[in-house]
Amino acid sequence: MSVNRLVSIEVAINDAVGDMGMRDEKSRPLFMRWAEYAERKIGSFYSLKRKYFTLTINSDCHRANIPCGVEAVLGVMYGNQTDCNCDVVFRSAYNYYGGRGVSANNYLVSVAGGFVQNQNMRQWEIQGDQIVFLAPLTAGETIVIDAAYRQMDSNERFIMVPEEHVNAISAYIRLMRAKGSRWMPSEQRMDLGDIMMLDREWGRERRDARANSSEPTPSERAEMVSMLNNPMSGYPGAVWRFWDEFKFAYCL
Repeated sequence: MSVNRLVSIEVAINDAVGDMGMRDEKSRPLFMRWAEYAERKIGSFYSLKRKYFTLTINSDCHRANIPCGVEAVLGVMYGNQTDCNCDVVFRSAYNYYGGRGVSANNYLVSVAGGFVQNQNMRQWEIQGDQIVFLAPLTAGETIVIDAAYRQMDSNERFIMVPEEHVNAISAYIRLMRAKGSRWMPSEQRMDLGDIMMLDREWGRERRDARANSSEPTPSERAEMVSMLNNPMSGYPGAVWRFWDEFKFAYCL
């Protein structure tokens, strides 16, 4: 079972540096860029953490700046973090089965998270590093966003990635280093066969990392089992709803 453990992406960089036998530290900024590219190519919901941010509406009454590290905005609420228990309030809004529990008038919920529909809601969208409200708010007003956030390590230098991604990220760094050797002096170049071998290794490690890091947690697995076994909406309700090869008829 997956526990979604995160480690610093520096671990993958150190692995790649050690595998290539490099002692020169000048290439580390370049390796850092490659490592972040690799993490985005792999992708995983579990590499992101849920975090709440209080934003202030700009003087144009339509925009608010989104903090660095935010990958997606799931929902928006009026007020600030000191006014409410954000975790309980937002999770209540997204709870399809347990009811909302709070007034829907306080929410602007994205397509990813919500079902709240109300004529008083102001539509919003993301433009660059800002959240933009199509109808004006009040300059200086505060809002809270529920965001998927890319966590940093304890030194605030490197992003945190799932432990299962380390080998794949290291493989991508080695591949990019090999490709870059084509512009080096002839005695330092890697031949095409070696580059193709590293490319296949990167593809294999990437697929493996995606599969392992996307494994559901025990609680998520239990929730999926519960949905499938639900007599009203799960798998039993889907039996005989499609073409029956024996009766040659649609059975509803």
